[in-house]
Amino acid sequence: MISLRVKKKSETTKTVIRSILKDMDWESFMTGTTNDSWIRFRDLLHSLIAEHIPLKILSTKNVRKPMWMTHKAFKQVIKKRKIYSKYKDAQHPAVKASCKAAKSEIRKSRKTFEQKLAQNIKQDLKSFYAYDRNKTKCKVQVNPIIIK
Repeated sequence: MISLRVKKKSETTKTVIRSILKDMDWESFMTGTTNDSWIRFRDLLHSLIAEHIPLKILSTKNVRKPMWMTHKAFKQVIKKRKIYSKYKDAQHPAVKASCKAAKSEIRKSRKTFEQKLAQNIKQDLKSFYAYDRNKTKCKVQVNPIIIK
């Protein structure tokens, strides 16, 4: 099971942080140069976030994947997300490599799924039309006929 740690925000934590920030003496807190004031403010915000916003664990065990995506492609996408969350830079070589690998795996899995659909279209029309219905952007509905 792969798990992701995410900040769990709620209204009570927002109100607590707002009340702490409202009660501060900003004149004495923001003395000195602009850079020093910014560093103090940033550290204050990070400490408030670490103290008042708990982490929740999101499990990717129960995440539904598209019907065409293979297990290998799904694992590549999860790996890509983990690497990006580690570096937080889309231009990093490791992130670029994982994006490229995930993209190629996704293309390959979609292509093989659609080829299998095309091969089995005579025996399995239901799967083909289910996939086709999924791919439509807007659902066209016919209005009821009114006879006057």
